[in-house]
Amino acid sequence: MRFPNTEQLERCRPDRQILGRYPVGNRNCFRWRPWPARFTSRVMRGQLHLEILSRGMAWLDTGTHESLHQAASYIQILEQRQGLYLQATEHLRQEALMRARLGDWAGQVECLSNLGTLHATLGDHAEALTTLFQCQQLSVQYAEVSAESRAACLVNIGHTYLALRQYPQALEYLVPGLETAAQAGDTDTQLSALSELGLVYKAQKQFPLAISTLSLGLELAQAINAQELIDLTDNLGQVYSDMGDFARARELFGESLRQSLAQEDLQGRVNAQLSLGR
Repeated sequence: MRFPNTEQLERCRPDRQILGRYPVGNRNCFRWRPWPARFTSRVMRGQLHLEILSRGMAWLDTGTHESLHQAASYIQILEQRQGLYLQATEHLRQEALMRARLGDWAGQVECLSNLGTLHATLGDHAEALTTLFQCQQLSVQYAEVSAESRAACLVNIGHTYLALRQYPQALEYLVPGLETAAQAGDTDTQLSALSELGLVYKAQKQFPLAISTLSLGLELAQAINAQELIDLTDNLGQVYSDMGDFARARELFGESLRQSLAQEDLQGRVNAQLSLGR
């Protein structure tokens, strides 16, 4: 069923308050069909209570294993975007266990990769690495795990080592992660790997390598108008700042700020303003 937008829905349902009718959607409009008689009679006898759900409510079908996983993923994404990381972590852990019991190794790898990233976000790097190493082991063990998932796992491990300032270990995973993502055509993971690699090279004072790596990421991000363009621009500005080229650094920080304002990216705007204030 493809739902119309709100304006179309309002025009096409003048009798929306009539008891015993429900909408059936098509591409352009909604029409109204009577409820089955058994439901209407139960409502009239007070045996069944109907309530119109307000905006913001969601009905999640959990009648099958797959729909249960989809519902859990939906809740986890909402919790993560609202900053409820502990709750999201618990949901991901439960979903990973469910997928393991069902033998869904590809789904378990995806859950573990996301779970490890959440642990890293919370600052629990030891737990993040434990989870991500389990993810990597499963991705190598089972052929049904996609190359995209293997690449994401490797890049997430590299990201965690970067946060720990263990740069040789970060390179050990970021480089193969980038290669795997490129072979799989996974542009998002490629951009993440290039951004992280640029920061590793910056930390090691390998400025020409950092500039070439981040510039490559910028070219790729510009070609597809990716969200990572903001972070890559800011990271490149940090490289020039560490090199002492403050004019070029300010130019890049300003560009990052303009991009974040245009895309309404609050975190990107904060990062750019902090960089400009240094």
